Amino acid sequence: MVMRSELEQRVLVAAANVHAAHAALAEALTEFERSQEWQGAGIRSLGHWADINLGVGSRQAGRLAAAAARLPELPELAAAFAEGAVSLDKVLLIAPVATPRLDGHLTAIARAGSVAQVARICAAYRDVTKPDTPDANQQRHARCGLNTSRTDDGLIRIVALLEPDDAALVLAALDARVETAWRAGRADDDSPAPDLAARRATALVELSTDGLIEGPHPVVRGERVEVRVVVDADVLDHTSEGGRCAIDGVGAVPLSTVERLLCDCKRSIAVRLPDGSLNVGRTQRTPNRRQRRALQFRDNGCRFYGCPNRRYVQAHHVVLWDDGGPTDLDNLISLCPEHHRLFHEGGYTIDALGHGQFEFKRPDGRVIQPPPLRAQPDAAPTAKGDPRAQDGGEHFDLGLTIDALVSV
Repeated sequence: MVMRSELEQRVLVAAANVHAAHAALAEALTEFERSQEWQGAGIRSLGHWADINLGVGSRQAGRLAAAAARLPELPELAAAFAEGAVSLDKVLLIAPVATPRLDGHLTAIARAGSVAQVARICAAYRDVTKPDTPDANQQRHARCGLNTSRTDDGLIRIVALLEPDDAALVLAALDARVETAWRAGRADDDSPAPDLAARRATALVELSTDGLIEGPHPVVRGERVEVRVVVDADVLDHTSEGGRCAIDGVGAVPLSTVERLLCDCKRSIAVRLPDGSLNVGRTQRTPNRRQRRALQFRDNGCRFYGCPNRRYVQAHHVVLWDDGGPTDLDNLISLCPEHHRLFHEGGYTIDALGHGQFEFKRPDGRVIQPPPLRAQPDAAPTAKGDPRAQDGGEHFDLGLTIDALVSV
């Protein structure tokens, strides 16, 4: 019998409690979705509500609700989840591919294997059992897309979902560029080559740069596509460290990056007023190009709480132009078309607080804001499940496992 330290036991118990709490949350979310109580002023979906009120991303909340909806059909997986023996990550992997017939087998795999092993098994099983029909292929194609996110250390993660043949084309173009660069530089450089992922990243940037330089100049939302750098003058001349220094659409970057880009780019100088706004008062109704850029940089998408729309937004006068509202940044806010329409239909109101801050209110005057979350450590008993992979992460035969599942 393996003796475990008190600290290790505390970690295991805490993990089991987290898994059991996720199970309780999944069950409650399922009931909450059915009740429709999440609907309210400006709320677009259950995921949007969860983003505001639970601190759970809308995509994660949607996956959790979808998985929870399957659990009544999978009693063994639901029981292992509720007792804390199976994690949320494993449930999210298994629920989309599980059937009542496979419930016990996949639950046993979830208990025995690591998350990485469960992911490989579920992916392989999905590949060998997916239907090859027009509807299924169309649904798969609809998932294709490219998304970006920012890492904790300031890097930008680009994730693309492509059809296999499209992915092969992209990889072939990148690898051809990698191979050409390697052959051109190997004669005078004896240093070890960077790994393939790093070389593909460099090739992607080079191909994109060539496309913008040599191809036609695209226009998006009425403006020619550019890479825009926004930096305050006092930051640029090293007299202040507290101003803005960012790439539009990407976020904050080190000053050294901006200084490097300034070696070869066009510059546009804007004077900011003492209160931080760029005003044209009542001289024109619509914001000018410079104001739109400043608004885009400040708001970075729809400002309604929790709205995920970052790109397709409209400039809205908080105090309407017809009511005497000026066209300056403190009276302008970015709203997506849905929330813009909802405002004009009386779904909510907006108060401008100054300095780019706004408050959203329900029609009855109540402020729209997330409720405070307060954990209750003693509200639930300690979970009795063992969250460890019972096989200890030992290697397994993937082909044999899939054959066994298919033959059930």
